[in-house]
Amino acid sequence: MTSQAGIGVLSIFDMDNVGNRLQNYALVEALRQEGHAPVVLENYPYAPGADPVSVSGHEDVGGTRAARVREAVRFRLWRDVPPGVRVLPKVLRARLRRDDAAARAATARAERTRALTRFTRGRMVVSDGIYRRPEDLIGLDDQFDAFVVGSDQVWNPHYRRGCPMDLLHFASPHKRIAYAASIGADSFGEAEPVFRRLLPEMAAVSVRETAAADLVEQTCGRRPPVMPDPTLLHDADFWRRLSEDAPPRSVRPYVATYLLYRNGSDVVDAVQSRAAAEGLDRHDILHPSGPRAARHAGAEAFLRAIRDAEYVVTDSFHATLFSILFRVPVVVLPRDGGQNARIDTLLALFGRTSADLPNEAHLRPSEPLVDDPEAVLEPVRNRARAWLTSALDTALGHR
Repeated sequence: MTSQAGIGVLSIFDMDNVGNRLQNYALVEALRQEGHAPVVLENYPYAPGADPVSVSGHEDVGGTRAARVREAVRFRLWRDVPPGVRVLPKVLRARLRRDDAAARAATARAERTRALTRFTRGRMVVSDGIYRRPEDLIGLDDQFDAFVVGSDQVWNPHYRRGCPMDLLHFASPHKRIAYAASIGADSFGEAEPVFRRLLPEMAAVSVRETAAADLVEQTCGRRPPVMPDPTLLHDADFWRRLSEDAPPRSVRPYVATYLLYRNGSDVVDAVQSRAAAEGLDRHDILHPSGPRAARHAGAEAFLRAIRDAEYVVTDSFHATLFSILFRVPVVVLPRDGGQNARIDTLLALFGRTSADLPNEAHLRPSEPLVDDPEAVLEPVRNRARAWLTSALDTALGHR
């Protein structure tokens, strides 16, 4: 292994998404365990048209200097306002409409953002700089020995608009590594020219889904290996220890729901009815309620809620993944727009398909989907870590 190096880690920087924060933390911890010094780059995507070629030599992104200063001040005010204050207008509007559900959701989001910000800044080293414009990236290449981009839908054109930053175009080509980059879409759409131009320049590329490997190969003629989500670089005990930092969700047995999109009343009512018939409580991980709801809003609480549940109902990739790791039965509700490819690739690791999954809210899974996930994951994990180590060694060999 090469001696300690400074590694810039770029992923979606989302303080409202538990799975995003956990995969970012997992990659950072894997790099630390390799003896490196990873730094998470706080970043927000910009339109690719603002930076058509590269950062080198870039001087202006358009608009007057005064306009750019005003925009920067607005951004700083938005970023630095506490989540509880930022959400107040939404809560007040919901109260005026007598929409208690919307008010509870807005409050839960504020608590989640606060908890995930604490998790991120408490457990990871985050960059002093904020990268959201092409000129912010000038000189960044000199600050790190290598860069790793990945994983959680960081190449999704609907989320990131084909931002060149996500392909590390600001770095020397030998420093550019993609670990398990996820796309989560059927095509690159209008962002395809950006990917076609910049993907071949990367030193090492791996993706998270088989469908993503297909799309990259179609785009640039280079088929990347499929690597597991960064959370699978660690075993169940690693995550179990982290979950111990959260209090128990309930003294009574419960079904846990974590529904990002399939959260309509038909689904919720079906789960509630089934739970009641079995004498179970239902706990909404995404929107905890009650006087101590804030204690159950963070990444550690997410893990604890899944770990202790009788079973889980979800449409989330990471909730499915941790249900499998913790050997908790799970119902996985399908989603549209290329999102199911993530679940398909995850299941394929264990020799299963979506046909093996309970996928209706009223169903009650009787046993864990995988009896001994660690037996399957250990060789997968070893292969993934070896790939990442090799990619870093090659990049760092240029120092």
